[in-house]
Amino acid sequence: MIVFVLAWVLLLCPHLSLGFVMIKKIFAVVTFCAGAVSAASASVVFDNGGPMGGGTANNAVFWTQSNDFTLATTTSITGGSVYLEAQGGLFSAWDGTLNYYFFADNAGSPGAAALASGVATNLVDTATTITDQAGTGKIQRIDFGLVNAFDATAGTTYWLGIQLGKTGTIGWSAAFTGAGANQMESFGSTYNNWTNNGRDGAFLLNGGATVPEPGSLALVGLSLLAAAAVRRRR
Repeated sequence: MIVFVLAWVLLLCPHLSLGFVMIKKIFAVVTFCAGAVSAASASVVFDNGGPMGGGTANNAVFWTQSNDFTLATTTSITGGSVYLEAQGGLFSAWDGTLNYYFFADNAGSPGAAALASGVATNLVDTATTITDQAGTGKIQRIDFGLVNAFDATAGTTYWLGIQLGKTGTIGWSAAFTGAGANQMESFGSTYNNWTNNGRDGAFLLNGGATVPEPGSLALVGLSLLAAAAVRRRR
């Protein structure tokens, strides 16, 4: 990124000789822009509640499980947390793959095609104190990041879907209190057979106000720096 923006400035102003002070300013602009985006992406923007326990979970290996959410402000979703538990056997049988999907709402159920999807990144597994459905361990909170941020429009209903790889008998834990409709599931992840399983999944979403990507912000800032440098040399 740094190499790219420095080359961009030189192309913009081929006669400009970059001194140490100017290079320090360029680094500062890039660092500030990246930091601004990180800060905007650090807060919880939706909380559907924690897990109730008592063996209430729905399998997310053979099914794609989905829960609806609506945000009050237009938001760039960057990650979240889901509560998972073993329904049989051990939680360690899960292969650690968390596929996520964002669906539009279609008359109270997820649409037939995902608006965005990916394999979750930066998974962090934290055990709760609640016994899982299998009775062999504890419900786990899985924090995760998205490959690319998902921009959710204010007042629009979306569905978050998850599917948990190919191994283990792992379910998405039900929430104490859900904020929307009941959880919908698609057997075999075909997305044309959504059914209501009567529960609401425990999860939360992280993000912040929709902002330009760091690269775009950096280029704008560098344009101003380059223009100022040229003016000083005239």
